[in-house]
Amino acid sequence: MHHIFIDVAKIDMQEHLPIITDFWEQVLFQTGDYKKNVMKLHVELNEKVQLSPENFQTWLATFQNTVDAHFLGENSEKAKTRALSIATIMQIKLQGF
Repeated sequence: MHHIFIDVAKIDMQEHLPIITDFWEQVLFQTGDYKKNVMKLHVELNEKVQLSPENFQTWLATFQNTVDAHFLGENSEKAKTRALSIATIMQIKLQGF
């Protein structure tokens, strides 16, 4: 899955980290500055390399393990629940493309 982020999407984590932060602030607290269409970005990525259910499972497990390692409480559970919802919806929507 590493190759999807580095080789295909060409993500620079230094630049991407504030974008991820804005996204999750928006998802969890409705306070982020995230203005992009996350689904559109993933549709475009899926056109370059098919995002498989295994890719989503790997991302979700990594996300959940990272949250568990660094956070506790209601918002951490909310983040994991939202991540599962987002991954599920994305997979369903990408099947149509």
